[in-house]
Amino acid sequence: MGNIRKIIDGSVASIFGGWLVATLLSQHPESNLDRIRRLDDRFGNTIIPNWKFFAPNPAVEDVHVLYRLVSEDLSEYSPWEECHTISPRKMSQAFWFPRRRFEKGIFDTHQALVIGLASLGKGEENDAVLRRSISDTAEMLNNYIRHNYTRPISKKEKNWYWQQLMLVRFAGHDGAAKPIYDLILNYQAINTEQTSNISPVFYCDDYFNEYYDEVMKIADPNVDHAEWIAAAVGEQLPQRILDIGAGTGRVLTQVAGRFPNAELFAIEPDEKFSQSFTDIDANFFSGTVEEAFTAEATTDIDLAFVTYGSLQYISSLGELIESLKKVRRMMTRGGIVAVELFASEIYRAPVQPSPMSLKLGEEPHTMSMSSLQYPHGIVEVTTQIKRQSDGKTGVMKECVLPVTRQEAVEALHAAGFSSVQVNLRGAYHRCTAKNM
Repeated sequence: MGNIRKIIDGSVASIFGGWLVATLLSQHPESNLDRIRRLDDRFGNTIIPNWKFFAPNPAVEDVHVLYRLVSEDLSEYSPWEECHTISPRKMSQAFWFPRRRFEKGIFDTHQALVIGLASLGKGEENDAVLRRSISDTAEMLNNYIRHNYTRPISKKEKNWYWQQLMLVRFAGHDGAAKPIYDLILNYQAINTEQTSNISPVFYCDDYFNEYYDEVMKIADPNVDHAEWIAAAVGEQLPQRILDIGAGTGRVLTQVAGRFPNAELFAIEPDEKFSQSFTDIDANFFSGTVEEAFTAEATTDIDLAFVTYGSLQYISSLGELIESLKKVRRMMTRGGIVAVELFASEIYRAPVQPSPMSLKLGEEPHTMSMSSLQYPHGIVEVTTQIKRQSDGKTGVMKECVLPVTRQEAVEALHAAGFSSVQVNLRGAYHRCTAKNM
């Protein structure tokens, strides 16, 4: 009798123990463990509980919203500051934690923007509805930051005109983890009566994480921008160099340092930048790129370069091709056109941070991101701010280039360029003109 009792007790313990193990394993997200649940098929899936419906993909990072202030001419940038801090958890907050509602609102805003942008063009939802939702959500977030943070600061410090927001995920409990930069919204006027630019956002995709460090070497103001241009040129020694969209002439000055014997030319539609060229031995043309092309002095160019900021003024693929054809006609045989493309899609960039060198600063409310303060860095790829008051439209036209990276390369071929080489990290395209 005692043996039978032991057998029954052992069997019951084994059955319930196996049931517990099967229940626990079947909750694991690993799909191979789903076969355990198939054992319950004959019982109508009533034996093994399924709790996967609750947070199947739980959040493992906190969402941080950072903002910075920018001067009207985009020449000054404040450091990135966080608009709120993630409070350390207390035992009492398991029962009462009203502050969590704000953090949940930030999380939901992040989800609406990031998931909404990722869903565009996939047919999962109506794109028009998605765009409206994304625009409304971004505007709501901008208004919150404007009224609670940037406007009070701008009343004390009059040099700030624009604000810019960034959404970052960071696993604060894991000191070894690196921040994940998801979104950088476009510039918005701090005062609503000013003309604001409610355009789409700069969307950081998976590639950006992987190649961020390499790209920021180019975006960093302390790094010589002539490096990527010299890489495109190779062993050639250009004699006549043209900077299309020269701005202040900073990059042209760097290039001149690499090729001291070359004759320099610069095209810039904003005449106020001509003052910057008083200390640069260069032929400066103020006007649109089409006007500059008519100048006889801009022929026989053997090195022309275009920074990505100029490309964002192209309004269509056809216009890009026509503009590149004009550039090609200015070139000597075998001349090189170096085109810097950080981003060529309106919603996605070709590059997202993964091996980030940027970490949270010493203070918990401040993100140390000095390299992102550079006005010509990757954070400006969708800028559409009017800079001229005389009616001129910029180097090309004032709108974002609505073409993909592949379309941009195809446009270079269509314009008559050969030997198109794309840097693996998306920093520049190198094109060699065909013999004509």
